[in-house]
Amino acid sequence: MPTPTDPTSAALFRAANTAALAAWLLLAATLVVPRLRTWGWRVTGLGLPALLAVTYAVTLAAAFRGGATGGFDTIAHVRALFADDR
Repeated sequence: MPTPTDPTSAALFRAANTAALAAWLLLAATLVVPRLRTWGWRVTGLGLPALLAVTYAVTLAAAFRGGATGGFDTIAHVRALFADDR
């Protein structure tokens, strides 16, 4: 089983899911704890989406640099791009 520090795509996916779940819980907490609203909305509305976007971009760049096949011009190429589980 990969650990959270393991650089595999499965571990990265699991870490992103955990972060998203934590953000949803923080967002729910802002509804009942008014002190958290400003800070919580910044984290869930700006911080985490920016972190996920950068992670996604770096992962795609690494896949292209690593010689991944595929692209975004046809559905078959998109499937080939995301079929690699590296």
